[in-house]
Amino acid sequence: MLGLIFGVSSYMQALSSAGFNALFAYPWVAIPPRVVFGLVAGLVFSLLGKTFKKKTFGLYLALACALLTMLHTGLVFLDLYVFYPDTIAGLFSSQSPVALGTALTFTFVILLGMAGEMTVAAIIVPPLYIASRKVLPRLVKARCLR
Repeated sequence: MLGLIFGVSSYMQALSSAGFNALFAYPWVAIPPRVVFGLVAGLVFSLLGKTFKKKTFGLYLALACALLTMLHTGLVFLDLYVFYPDTIAGLFSSQSPVALGTALTFTFVILLGMAGEMTVAAIIVPPLYIASRKVLPRLVKARCLR
């Protein structure tokens, strides 16, 4: 469900944007990679919770968050390649020096953004997850959430 919300919000944002973000102005580009990401993330979190002890859980959760962020970036660019093969291939395949510089810059920006997202996810998600696991049962018990 969260992946679907993530995809729909990405789609809605792209409708009012220009530039590279405009590629996500089609629901078949914006939504499916986010839904798949949400499903895989849910399965991974469920597996982690059943597999690892409390002492090592945070470390494995941070690693999973980083790898899931990498998966998300890969799914998005795979989806872009499926629906815009000429546009995406054109960014990477030209032989002219100017186009090669653009392709290298584009690749560097993607990898830098992905590394930043991986780092932030690995640092922020584990403490938020652990804190929410402590607070949510109390909220349900107090009938704040149903």
